[in-house]
Amino acid sequence: MENPSKEIADVVHQICTSLSPDVQKETIERCFTHDAAFDHPLVSVPGGPGSRERLLGVYQWYRVLSPNTKVEVKHTTWDEANKLLWLDVCQTFSPRISPLPGFPADMVVRLSMRKEGNLWCIEHQQDFFEPAVSICGHF
Repeated sequence: MENPSKEIADVVHQICTSLSPDVQKETIERCFTHDAAFDHPLVSVPGGPGSRERLLGVYQWYRVLSPNTKVEVKHTTWDEANKLLWLDVCQTFSPRISPLPGFPADMVVRLSMRKEGNLWCIEHQQDFFEPAVSICGHF
């Protein structure tokens, strides 16, 4: 990304809401470092050789579980000096097989960025949910 704070909302939508696995894969390959790490309350991908491919697998599995996920990036803060991009996000997870409607969950995403050539890439993604949301869903 040339301008992470302006481009990140589109990147999030391409990764989380695209129905095309090819779009999802291309976006992850373009926007994450080859050794990217990922931390979420339910899954962790340590950084290292092959980690971007494992990260792609997590996101593709997630889309199978919730093909109608909705994501709203409400606010971004780009701290270039510390190479951090913070996102305020509302995500609605709608399980494929569930009689219940999807539930919105607010979260904060911390992206550690690394410059590769002229572009900024995500080297570590950390997702932070409210404790009740990560355990039980939104009340």
